[in-house]
Amino acid sequence: MLGKIFGIICLVMGLILGSWIGYNLFIEALPATEGRSPVPAIGLTAVFFYVAYSRLKPQKLENS
Repeated sequence: MLGKIFGIICLVMGLILGSWIGYNLFIEALPATEGRSPVPAIGLTAVFFYVAYSRLKPQKLENS
């Protein structure tokens, strides 16, 4: 149960961070992000999505 809640939190954090990166790259670069590389933030977003996927994927049923 706690693993699924953690997965949902990671998914939401990944979506928020990914949206922020997309906004800064494609719409308007905010002064706080001028001259900074988005690569570390994209990597962190990928980690959030990976953790969310690993926590939320359906479990396989074993044949008894």
